[in-house]
Amino acid sequence: MRLWLTDAGRALREPVEAERRSLEDKITAGLTETELRRLMAAPGKVYDSARELL
Repeated sequence: MRLWLTDAGRALREPVEAERRSLEDKITAGLTETELRRLMAAPGKVYDSARELL
């Protein structure tokens, strides 16, 4: 199944993405670069471990 944005959805794409980036920056502002890299890597490691169990 494929989905496409309507014209109205395309018009909202950038404002929504900008708000997401702003919120992410605020949430992670107290993290060091190393902590942020580890945070971003963690879900992938969890996923890999779960796949090994299946």
